[in-house]
Amino acid sequence: MVTRIPARRPAPPATPLGADVLALLERCLRDGPGVLDPEASGLLRERAAQLLAALDVAGALPHPGDHEQAAA
Repeated sequence: MVTRIPARRPAPPATPLGADVLALLERCLRDGPGVLDPEASGLLRERAAQLLAALDVAGALPHPGDHEQAAA
């Protein structure tokens, strides 16, 4: 017989991670990029670069030549 021990999960953060970035992105899309101050713009640019890098590592971004390889 095997005794099951429930896994302890950390409590979720009070605010979702990246909520500040999502709010900045929403504001930028709604009002245009001119409403962001330089610091907010830099934060948004940095987080977008991190997201694109993570998607690239996961293979979720198309690359030049991918279409030809998929067609072959």
